[in-house]
Amino acid sequence: QTNEHTLAVRPLYELPRPSPHGKKMMAKELGAWYGFRGPNGEAGYYKRKAEKRRYLLIDGRAFGGMATIMNLDKERGYYHDGVGRKFSVAFLVALARRTNRILVLPNVHNDYTNTMLWWTLDMQSIEDDVEVRETNFPSNPKAWATHETPFNSVARTSLGYIQTPTVKGWKMFSQLNDGDVKAWNVTVRDPIEAWIGLNVLDPDVSDVEALFVNPLFINSRSEWGVFCGEGEDKKLFIREVLAIMRKLKWCDHEGVWLGVSPAKMQAEMDCYGRGKPHDLCPRKKVVFH
Repeated sequence: QTNEHTLAVRPLYELPRPSPHGKKMMAKELGAWYGFRGPNGEAGYYKRKAEKRRYLLIDGRAFGGMATIMNLDKERGYYHDGVGRKFSVAFLVALARRTNRILVLPNVHNDYTNTMLWWTLDMQSIEDDVEVRETNFPSNPKAWATHETPFNSVARTSLGYIQTPTVKGWKMFSQLNDGDVKAWNVTVRDPIEAWIGLNVLDPDVSDVEALFVNPLFINSRSEWGVFCGEGEDKKLFIREVLAIMRKLKWCDHEGVWLGVSPAKMQAEMDCYGRGKPHDLCPRKKVVFH
């Protein structure tokens, strides 16, 4: 654990200078990365101001991350759903680009421990599309807005298909800071575009420093037809997600570090520059209705 008395931290490995990107990620997760200051101190790695200080984080999942084992229910859960994790990543990258925000990497939870996304996602495959920050970024006081507050303003939004004995249909939600939750019934043909509009056009949401999103509609294979289905009516944002999905590369072929705690991470776990593409869409295309 680093503190104000720490002079230097050097991520080591048994071989000389391997995995430089992995060493850098380790330093960031440990809070030992200094980063860059940026022009006039307004757009540095940690210290940012005004419109430069805009982040996107996942919300509403187990422990604030993506769970491969969180079984929301028997039919529509995340249990051992590695493909759902990859769909979620593609969607978050596309949304960060659309909202002009820095993506904070989520945790990934499995049977054994919490793992870092950069252990299995080839970060080189997204670095041209979006700027990212490490998972522990919000916990690092160097990144905080003040000495006591990580962010000056926060919004939460969510979209999902609700089905209860009394309610059936798409609903989206928003909450500003600790205010009341607002809810809307979504009756337009494309609920995803409506939710994107909420995140981009509503000033109560678009102007905050930290935007937490919970896209519930990507938690089930039965709903992936909205991404994989073909048709001329597919909206621009879905096309963006599809393009990113095809660019993403993964190190799943090398095995996931399931039994390793983040406290024991090593530079060699980094997937940077070693990933392989994964075709997430089934061969038989599914059309979303």
